[in-house]
Amino acid sequence: CLVGATQLESWPFTNWALVNHGSPRRIVSLELEGIDATGRGWVVDLRVLQPLSPEVFATWLKANLPALTPDDRQRLARFLLAPAEEGRGRLRAGRSPAPNQALLGPLDAPYHFHDAKTWTSAAQVPATPFVGLRAWFWDWDVEERFADPSRVDKRLLFATP
Repeated sequence: CLVGATQLESWPFTNWALVNHGSPRRIVSLELEGIDATGRGWVVDLRVLQPLSPEVFATWLKANLPALTPDDRQRLARFLLAPAEEGRGRLRAGRSPAPNQALLGPLDAPYHFHDAKTWTSAAQVPATPFVGLRAWFWDWDVEERFADPSRVDKRLLFATP
């Protein structure tokens, strides 16, 4: 409590200055959308990317997306479809969609920040397999979105054919 109140860094206790004071006004987040056979899109729980964290993948994507050819983007979409489908299958079978949680289950430490789009029930995914995938960057101003949750710009990065 003393570290938090004084805002003095005292490892291993922290005041989270990086997050608290370094927070940007604009946020860009990665969103994956699994597509079922009917063409309906379903939010993909980004824990399916484990052992890669969503933040690390999104950072790589921001830096490297301009250099990716249309064929590279297609290959990347097909590559991401596999873990999304595997996670969907695990959730439908009553297990965690996150591959790294198989060993420790609920005792597993989170990779980073908790995402509100985390799958918690089989109703959040289709009963049939994902046949496609779309990747988006969602871009928003924190204060504008707080006032109006619909104030988000979506940019399609790539999709399976």
